[in-house]
Amino acid sequence: MPQLTEDQQNAAIQSLASLVGKPAAEIETILTSDNPAELQTQVTARITAIRKAGHDAGMGQLQKAANKKAKELFGIELTEAPDSVETLMEAIREGYKPQVDPATLTEEQVKQHPTFRQLETNLKTKDADHKKALEEKEKELRAELQFEKLKGRALEALKTYGAVLSEDAKLEAYRQQMYLDKLKGIETKEVDGKLEFWRDGKRVENENLFPKTEEEFFKELVEGSYTVKVSEQRSSSGAQQQQSGSSGNGFQHFKGQTPKTQKEYDAILLDRNKHSFEAREEVRTYWEQNQPK
Repeated sequence: MPQLTEDQQNAAIQSLASLVGKPAAEIETILTSDNPAELQTQVTARITAIRKAGHDAGMGQLQKAANKKAKELFGIELTEAPDSVETLMEAIREGYKPQVDPATLTEEQVKQHPTFRQLETNLKTKDADHKKALEEKEKELRAELQFEKLKGRALEALKTYGAVLSEDAKLEAYRQQMYLDKLKGIETKEVDGKLEFWRDGKRVENENLFPKTEEEFFKELVEGSYTVKVSEQRSSSGAQQQQSGSSGNGFQHFKGQTPKTQKEYDAILLDRNKHSFEAREEVRTYWEQNQPK
C-alpha cells in the first residue's frame, strides 16, 4: 500500500473527524493507540445512524402522504405508514365506513355523486365531439357529391356553349381544372320546382336580382373561363333574319332585332325588364332551332 503524504493524512483525519463528530486530535489518538479498530466501529455506528435518520424521515413523509390520500378518499387516518400496498389496503378495509349503506343506496343518490356526475359530463362531451365530427364528415361527403354532380354538367356545358379548347393537352388540363374549381362551394336547391344555385349561404343571382337559371349559370361559367366560338351558320342565319325583319320569324311577342351573336342572344334573355317571358321564350326557341346540327 503506498504511503500517504502528510497532507493526505491530515485530510483523511479531518474527514473521519467530521463523520464521527469528534475532534481531529482525538482521531489521531485512537489511530496511534493499541486499538485503532475502535475508529472503524465508531464510523460504522455513525453511518448506521445516518441511514436510520434518513429512513425515518422518508417514512414520515410517506406517512403524511398516505394519511392525506386515505382521508381524502376514504375518510380515515392511518396510525402508521404502510410498508406495502397490502398493508394500506388492509388499513382501508378496516377503517373505511361508507357514508351510505350500499344496500339502501338509491339510483338518485348514485346520480348525485360527484364521480358519477363527472363521468356523465365526460360522456356528454365525447358524444358531442363525435356528433360534431360525424356532421363534419357528412358535410364533406355532401360537398364532394355535389361537386361531382356539377362537374358533369360543367363539362357538358363546354360543348353546349362552344368553348374553344386548347390543342395543348397540358394547358387545357390546367385551364379545365381552374374552370372546375369555380364550382367549389356551390350548392343547389330546388325551390318551387326550379333549380337554384347558392354559395356561402347566398343565392346566386343575375343582374336583375333573379336567381340564375341553370342555363345562365353554366353559360357564364364557360364564358368566364373560355373563348366561345360563334358558328358561321348562326351568324348567317341571324343576318338573314335581320334583313327580313323580326316579323318574318313568326314572333308574336318579341319586337326587337333578331340576335346575331351569342352575346346579343344572352342580352335578350337577361333583360327581363324590357322583354316579357313570352318574348324571351320565342327568342330561345328561334335560337335553338338555328343551332348547327
